[in-house]
Amino acid sequence: MKLSLQDRPVRNPDILFKLIEDEAVLVDQDEAVVWRLNETGALLWDALDGRRTAAQAAELIRERFEVAAQIAEEDTLDFLRALAAKDLVKSHALR
Repeated sequence: MKLSLQDRPVRNPDILFKLIEDEAVLVDQDEAVVWRLNETGALLWDALDGRRTAAQAAELIRERFEVAAQIAEEDTLDFLRALAAKDLVKSHALR
């Protein structure tokens, strides 16, 4: 899936998750797979509500971790594409 900064990614509703302190635990019961996300991944996962754009999610990363906008955007897109490859996120139709 091609994701851009204008897309509004949304979590796959079939994936169970729990935010625990600064981490997120994701569970795909159908595939019996568990993923653990670090603080950065958990922040992004929590932001994937279908209302925010990928650019807005990157802005959260930029603000929290005080990194350059370009780095936050590139890292956010890389992360979202990795999640999409595992069918953990989808691109929301709203633009």
